[in-house]
Amino acid sequence: MIIIQVKLISYPEEAELIAKMAGLICYSGEKVFEEIKDKAALKTDEYLEAIIKSGHLSILEHNVFVFYVTGISRACYDKKTEVYTKDGWKFFENLKKEDLFLTRDINGSVEFQSAERFIKYKYHGKMHHYTSQNFDLVVTPDHNLLLRRYELKKGENREFKLQKSNDFPQQRMTMDKRIRHTVEMDDYFIVKGYNYVRKNKIGKDYTVSTPDLMLKRKYFMQFLAWYLSEGSLYYNPKENSYRIVISQSSAKKSNRKEIEDVIRKLGCTPTILQNQIAFKNQTLGKFLKVLGKSFEKYIPLNLFEEFNDKYAKLFLETYVKGDGTKEKNGHMRIYTTSTKLANQIQILCFIAGYTGSIWIDDRIGLKRTIGKIHFENKRICYIVSISKGKRNRTPVLKMNKHFSEVSYNDYVYCVEVPKFNTLFVRRNGLAIWCGNCSHQLVRKRIASFSQQSQRYVNAENFEYIIPDEINKSTFGERYKEIVNQTHELYQEMVNNGVPKEDARYILPNATSTQLIVSMNGHSLIDLLVRRICERSQWEIRELAERMLEEVKKVAPAIFKNLGAFCDFYGYCPENSHSCGRMPTIDELKEKASLK
Repeated sequence: MIIIQVKLISYPEEAELIAKMAGLICYSGEKVFEEIKDKAALKTDEYLEAIIKSGHLSILEHNVFVFYVTGISRACYDKKTEVYTKDGWKFFENLKKEDLFLTRDINGSVEFQSAERFIKYKYHGKMHHYTSQNFDLVVTPDHNLLLRRYELKKGENREFKLQKSNDFPQQRMTMDKRIRHTVEMDDYFIVKGYNYVRKNKIGKDYTVSTPDLMLKRKYFMQFLAWYLSEGSLYYNPKENSYRIVISQSSAKKSNRKEIEDVIRKLGCTPTILQNQIAFKNQTLGKFLKVLGKSFEKYIPLNLFEEFNDKYAKLFLETYVKGDGTKEKNGHMRIYTTSTKLANQIQILCFIAGYTGSIWIDDRIGLKRTIGKIHFENKRICYIVSISKGKRNRTPVLKMNKHFSEVSYNDYVYCVEVPKFNTLFVRRNGLAIWCGNCSHQLVRKRIASFSQQSQRYVNAENFEYIIPDEINKSTFGERYKEIVNQTHELYQEMVNNGVPKEDARYILPNATSTQLIVSMNGHSLIDLLVRRICERSQWEIRELAERMLEEVKKVAPAIFKNLGAFCDFYGYCPENSHSCGRMPTIDELKEKASLK
């Protein structure tokens, strides 16, 4: 067993002098160079105490403190959780090192990032299960959830923050499913032409080139939705020609007119049949050929590069007309037998500003008759349920209704995507934003980190974390016994030739890690005052207290009066969760308004 250890390994020897110099330059008219000729005469204590209390912390950004930290734990998802990558949804066990992961900032703007670490290990114990019609998460108790307080007063911060599952701040919290992707798009989409070989009258080969198609993106997206929902392709190898057909009953006059208009706006001439609309185009036919049959179809585009919210909405609204339903309240359902297409349509729902959930309608073997035609279902049907409602975009998590603890004895997984520490995950067809395995310290982004790699470092000198509550309980000895057995098996595998990067998968969530942390004085104070608060999770609070002890030794004039946020700023930002030692920000606002 190990406890958190912190050692200050590098700091500016004249940190206090540097801070005062910066303060004099910024906030006084004195000649700094004249004043520092006699360093001994420079009284820093009173000056720094006054300027830091006034909130002018930028003067501390010229001082960098470097810590060695060990004894930090990890957090993960269960094996049924998927994560969204640039190649679509993937279970964690199927990830590759080159995968890029969808992540978001506090405002919901998204980008793809690579992972710094891939985590997998055997976990035995209780997991936290959050489930409703909008979300389904099973995570280790110390996992980060992306949450916002449910009861928000006018003017309060509406940002979502990462918070530990085992440190749930209140009975009701808001979660987030939104993706903001409102980027500008080129008005035109280009379908590249291609070359093919034909024979002339005397049997000699010659090359034919089809032209590139520059299509208005709006009409191309409508056409693609009609083709994926109701279209088929017929290829004549003798003529190397493609006939594109979109099926639509003559009874659906408005749909047929829309299809005809879209085909004409693409520069093609439709042939009107009883229940079909057909046309020929070499370049477009070649483009569509790779899509295969109905159960193989997919959108042959990079979703985040070729769609924004406007075009995603247009595609979905068109697709529903072909193979879907739309209710009076705007709720839509789309049907497909293609797994890949269902997954893509779900993401388009979020890009469009809606939400999408996938349900499976398994009617394999069901026989039915429409008119004189007999059918038998041979494949699973995927139903993408699309909601435009605000409540579904930011669903409410109620602890008394949506939370439970479940026993778990299997592998758990995560990846560390460092910039925003968020992942878009899905379980049982329900997608939601959540956190990654990074502990609370590395969420302080104005800092640099170097963390121990389990891929290269042998865990022979294995150390682990045991929370005090477990250590004091009747489970303490059993906990230690299981963790020690895990280590013995790890070492046995390594000694018998199993690579460390594979053997590490059995190391438990309690495995201690170590890292080097560098941050400037301003960022360090911001970290400390927020994490020394008694509402912080025990591990990060203990870490912050040990870091404060270290810096007090070398720069007491800067850090001697530091404590929790309320001690430093004179009020509590926690409002209804305040411990009561200081007035809350809401109480101060209310008092000010009464005056």
